[in-house]
Amino acid sequence: MLDGDGARGRRYVLYVRYAQGGGVDAAERARREALRRDAAGLFAEGVSAEGVSAETVAKRLRVSQRPAYRWKAAWAEGGAKALASKGPLGPACRLSPRLQAKLATMLDKGRATHAGTWSARPSTAVGLSR
Repeated sequence: MLDGDGARGRRYVLYVRYAQGGGVDAAERARREALRRDAAGLFAEGVSAEGVSAETVAKRLRVSQRPAYRWKAAWAEGGAKALASKGPLGPACRLSPRLQAKLATMLDKGRATHAGTWSARPSTAVGLSR
């Protein structure tokens, strides 16, 4: 990543599509959840008339039409509850809570502290075996 030029490494980090944890932090998840709630409100407003189009929702919320169509289909199937977040995606963590706490402690202390136990896979350091 760093090649003697710290700026190159920083640019690389800016363009990585998915970081550990899916690349979406809590603030971004909250922003997306708010958009879906707003979309549900717009769809609900249009129930009495002929309905609010996905294009209208996309324009008002400043999103592309693709998520607006997905949201409208989900809303038609299950209402506002269908637009609620289903939580983070990806596989469940395979570390036990005890090992998660141990790994967090090791990460907080830093790599140099655990030079003898640290490996390319941090899960190996806390005892996860496949």
